[in-house]
Amino acid sequence: SIKELRDTGHEIGLHFDAAAYEPCELDAAAARECDILERALGQSVEIISLHRPARNLLSMPETIAGRPHTYQPCFFEDIGYCSDSRGSWHYGHPLDHSAVERGTALQLLTHPLWWGEPAASPQVKLQRFLRDRFGEIDCQLARECDVHVADGISFKFSSIKP
Repeated sequence: SIKELRDTGHEIGLHFDAAAYEPCELDAAAARECDILERALGQSVEIISLHRPARNLLSMPETIAGRPHTYQPCFFEDIGYCSDSRGSWHYGHPLDHSAVERGTALQLLTHPLWWGEPAASPQVKLQRFLRDRFGEIDCQLARECDVHVADGISFKFSSIKP
């Protein structure tokens, strides 16, 4: 779990989808999402990782919500960068990267989803991942929500305590 990661000394940052917000809302939205994560973790969030950032956010030197982000020049240009987004290596295979050859820092963005079944295509892996996640959500909802019928209309309400 995320708390187990924290308890073993890992730093937890916010994975933020800037595309879900208007550009003028980014700082406020990221601050809200950091606050939610901080309350869940019981510790501060010190860094933000952008999910598939728009070109205008790549190498943007400014912080977001007062926090550094992983596409600032010091993390994206000044050191090496490799990503396995969408199931293939972008910016070249990490072992072939010049930063590895030089023995310098490399930001390596990986997604465990892509490494489970080597014979499956990225599309099949994503479909399986989503099917499994939706199945887990359905099971949790079934455990945590009650169904009630009133005047022939059924409705659900959550019994989950905040």
